[in-house]
Amino acid sequence: MAWAADNKIVSGVGDEKFDPSAPITREQLAVMINSFIEYKSTKLVGTNKPAFADANAVSNWAKDAVTSGITGNTFAPKANADRAAVATIFKKFVTEFVK
Repeated sequence: MAWAADNKIVSGVGDEKFDPSAPITREQLAVMINSFIEYKSTKLVGTNKPAFADANAVSNWAKDAVTSGITGNTFAPKANADRAAVATIFKKFVTEFVK
């Protein structure tokens, strides 16, 4: 966690505090992945920013990182990222990033 904070991949839950055992939301995960991509000074090929039906529910600090939604043209930014969602996101990430 210290490495990720030092490299601006995570920023904690406020007031310079971290809660590593708390559930993570989909938008928080998107921001962490986006921050890691920026840390590596690269871009994912072929990504775009789709317009989700619930785009107004995405926090301002997460809008640039939100690119991959769920069924029904939604992102569900405040929903927790369950294991299946995390596995899908990482599969897409590795497919695009590791070439």
